[in-house]
Amino acid sequence: MLKVDGAHIEDVEKILSSEANVRAVYDITGEFDVALIALFKGVDELDRFIKRILKNPYIKGSVTSIIL
Repeated sequence: MLKVDGAHIEDVEKILSSEANVRAVYDITGEFDVALIALFKGVDELDRFIKRILKNPYIKGSVTSIIL
């Protein structure tokens, strides 16, 4: 789940939806603005993805949950 600068939610969603590992991107209400579902082969790949997307200046924060 991501906190995103409100004026740029659609831009961020468009960028995220083009990522190879991302399967779904959702607008959500509440504390966070965007939820995404993505698949990774391992934790290292997930870690690199998170660090890369957090470089986007419009993404203000994230919470990651791993489904087992």
